[in-house]
Amino acid sequence: MMDFYDDPAFASELLDFAAEMEIAFALAQVAAGAGLVGVGDAASSLIGPGLFGEFVLERHRRYVAAIHGAGALARLHICGNSGPLLPMTKDLGYDLIDVDSMVDLAAAREAAGPAQAFSGNLDPVRAVRDGSPATIAAALDGLSSAAGRAWIVGAGCEIPRGTPRANILAMRDFARGPSALSPANTCRSARAGSAP
Repeated sequence: MMDFYDDPAFASELLDFAAEMEIAFALAQVAAGAGLVGVGDAASSLIGPGLFGEFVLERHRRYVAAIHGAGALARLHICGNSGPLLPMTKDLGYDLIDVDSMVDLAAAREAAGPAQAFSGNLDPVRAVRDGSPATIAAALDGLSSAAGRAWIVGAGCEIPRGTPRANILAMRDFARGPSALSPANTCRSARAGSAP
């Protein structure tokens, strides 16, 4: 991180190298049949809008152009609180922005506009691993209201090991709609051994 200040030429060269590698990997995924390619950005929420605009934004534009050029959709996930960056990312052309649980989803909707598709935002530890099917459904209902339209059910980041299967199924059932939340459907899905 200090290289952004101490040696910006090196930081830029390093990010170009990473971008070329990631674009090659994205194109390999599309060639293997992927219709949606995820771009994971684990650090941009740590550098803030100024450095993001100077060093990272145009590289994201290159990712989207390459993925779209190969005929696939592009999904962005920035770990942590990416809220301050969302006004900058709204014009990049990502088909889906997956928002971490630290982001205020209503503010994200306001920043990115009504047409941007979002996913995620459910806390993967407190809500998903440590919650119950009932608390998960309630949390997702709140997120659905905050996001408005164009929102896909999902956790804000990776769901940890040890999460009860019933909690994962609760997310699936919420996504399927009210009829899936009935006890008969939940039991039928569990007996059939269906995966979430």
